[in-house]
Amino acid sequence: MFAHWPTNAEARRLLALGYQKVGGAQEDTNPKEALASYAKSAAINGELVKADPNNAQASMSLAITLRYTGDLESKLGDRANALAHYEQVLQILERLAAAEKSGAGGNFCSPLSSQSQAPSG
Repeated sequence: MFAHWPTNAEARRLLALGYQKVGGAQEDTNPKEALASYAKSAAINGELVKADPNNAQASMSLAITLRYTGDLESKLGDRANALAHYEQVLQILERLAAAEKSGAGGNFCSPLSSQSQAPSG
């Protein structure tokens, strides 16, 4: 099973999510290790985006990991790297917004879309 992980996008996505969760758990006790975990998550998500640029879920996962990285860097006083990561997040979100506007939104269901909102009443 594990031999298929390098080419299995869903397994890679889950691995990236695992690194992201570990990074979150490491933030308070070992911020350098947290940044390393976030970097692993971002690298995997970046590979997924490169392999399928229309995969909005992979793009959003990358944006979230980069935001967490920027947040931690900001907390640690590394404002220059935090800003660089936040700018990457903006680039990804702008690309996703442009794709959504053009109707080429990829395979991502926004949690704010009308289809996923809870019924009122």
